[in-house]
Amino acid sequence: MKNTLLPASWARTSTALATTLCSALAAPPAFAEGLYVGASLGQTRFSANGDADSTSGSKFFAGVQLAPGWSAELGFVPLDSVSYPDSGSTVRVKAHSVYLDAVGSWRVDEGIWLLGRVGVASSTVKASVSTPSSWSSVSLSDTGLKYGFGASYTLTPHWAARAEWEQYQWRDNSMSLKARALTVGLSYQF
Repeated sequence: MKNTLLPASWARTSTALATTLCSALAAPPAFAEGLYVGASLGQTRFSANGDADSTSGSKFFAGVQLAPGWSAELGFVPLDSVSYPDSGSTVRVKAHSVYLDAVGSWRVDEGIWLLGRVGVASSTVKASVSTPSSWSSVSLSDTGLKYGFGASYTLTPHWAARAEWEQYQWRDNSMSLKARALTVGLSYQF
């Protein structure tokens, strides 16, 4: 008798779960209103104590609209490593950053928005210097100001394309590093 009740209860439970899941996917929950996620790819230009080089970069982000025209955005930026010669030595720099920005958006035309951002970035930078006779490395973590601007174009009610320029900056006693990123990406608004 127990064997016949178990499959029937499993069938009812499975049907209820499937119905709930389909309903949730068909209409996002109220708490998802104003949420967005996205990713971007582009070029990053590192400069260290006056020397500079470029590499590819990316960023992943999620945000929430706080008021019309204003959002808070949290993101992760894994900046690719770059190597360049510096006075007979080779400098290699690798960095990643986690940021929290206030993003303002201003409508220019139907579907076209200008973006401005300012926030804080917690970054870790690892730099190594090698010469024919020695090798040394330094790692620094810093939280500092981050800013940028860009534009967004609404593709559909949920999808938008964006292009942005952003600057990150790190300093310690022996080194001054900057990264300027130019990215193009997509965002999905729930």
